[in-house]
Amino acid sequence: MKILAYKLGSFSLVNEKLSSALATALPEAEFRWLDVLDDFVLKNPALRLIATGEAILRHPRMVKQGVSPSALFPRCTAFLAAFPQWVRAQEEAFSPDLTFQTQSLFRASMGRVPHFGYTDHTLKASRSYAKAGPSPRYSAAWQEMEVVLYRESAVTFTTSRFAADSIIEDYGIPSSHVACVFSGINVAFPEAVPARAETPPRILFVGVEWERKGGPELLAAFTEVQKTFPNAELHIVGCRPALAAPSVFIHGKIPSSEVQTHLERATIFCMPSRVEPSAVALVEAAAYGLPVVSTLTGGNPDRVIDGETGFLVPVQDSAALAVALKKLIADPALARQMGERGRAHARAHFTWSAVAEKMAAAIRSTPVFS
Repeated sequence: MKILAYKLGSFSLVNEKLSSALATALPEAEFRWLDVLDDFVLKNPALRLIATGEAILRHPRMVKQGVSPSALFPRCTAFLAAFPQWVRAQEEAFSPDLTFQTQSLFRASMGRVPHFGYTDHTLKASRSYAKAGPSPRYSAAWQEMEVVLYRESAVTFTTSRFAADSIIEDYGIPSSHVACVFSGINVAFPEAVPARAETPPRILFVGVEWERKGGPELLAAFTEVQKTFPNAELHIVGCRPALAAPSVFIHGKIPSSEVQTHLERATIFCMPSRVEPSAVALVEAAAYGLPVVSTLTGGNPDRVIDGETGFLVPVQDSAALAVALKKLIADPALARQMGERGRAHARAHFTWSAVAEKMAAAIRSTPVFS
């Protein structure tokens, strides 16, 4: 069985982890993975030049914020016009029995063989986020491409029920063509929960985007927490917000091995995102036996079971956030119990092997495998 698979960069390490897990789950398949940027755009200098210019002109705010123009290529008209011809050429060269893609930013379905996709979002879902600000800008041609992609896919796998519901409800795709399979963690699942000191209480935040991940709300909540628990600490990993506050420790971007050290030492994990398709950080914290406090948005309810593995509060509600954090600090037994439940939940649903097995079962059910 030959599978032609398309990816776009690393996709937050998803592509590396998933490709390996799928090879194990589908040992009878021969995979050929193609990177849309490396194998298509970057090998076409004229297209790269045109797409770079269009990305900068159409999305100056995002480029100014540090987004690489290459990440915006799939939105560009030159890309949309040239990509289908390249995909057809790849199919003719490889003669796959089915095709597969991660992310729904491009269309690798040509209608010739069964096609499967995997995504963490839809455009219409991203517009539904509460208090999220302006939605992503996509051309009418791109929006039509997204609709066609979902219609042509035998199954679109999603990382959350939030995304799955959007494909079904917002795009009119039958539920039989959509499957929520979740996503895996990108650290080794710890064999045991490390012994932790309860004092001082250590609240851990891990995120690259301070504002989108709810950092300002967390800081406000932490200030309130300190009134009751003056020895509490807040540790910020992954970014360096411009702030200085008592008992707030900013570590910035660090190697993954050091992130695991912080997970081992923390008491509570908190990332109150404003917008969040499917945060791997929430599940990685749960794997380390930490109770998790986050927000009622996007894919978070799949990853944090409110009242059982942690707490979910409204978006940008620092008062509710403070209440949840103080409740866990005041009751170490509850924190440990929630951490244990979260760890079991992560092990059952959020490993790449579990994700790949669900995908493999759906792929094998197609007529091409019979």
